[in-house]
Amino acid sequence: MLKPDAYVEVAQGEYEHANFVEVDLATAGRAAVLRKLHSYLAYQRTGREQAANGWFPRVVWITTTSARASYLTELVKTMPHAAQELFSAGTGASALALLLGETTRPAEEAAR
Repeated sequence: MLKPDAYVEVAQGEYEHANFVEVDLATAGRAAVLRKLHSYLAYQRTGREQAANGWFPRVVWITTTSARASYLTELVKTMPHAAQELFSAGTGASALALLLGETTRPAEEAAR
């Protein structure tokens, strides 16, 4: 069963951005994170969310450090190429940008 930590919709201009949010405190290991990533893909494939809302929300991982965000990003890169766009990761400093669908690379975030 999929249980995101939060569901957040953010409006910008005429667009609404829907997001499942995972708060990552760097306590989950590789296997647990990969299970969660695959759970989101499995849920997306059911089409339930798309049937109910017309779209599938992005999955945003908000974590504690840019190093952890980089780690999560590397795990996302192990997913099928088409699925990678579904996920993004960053720290609290980049949360709003991520929720708006803007991509922030963890290395760029660390430079801020």
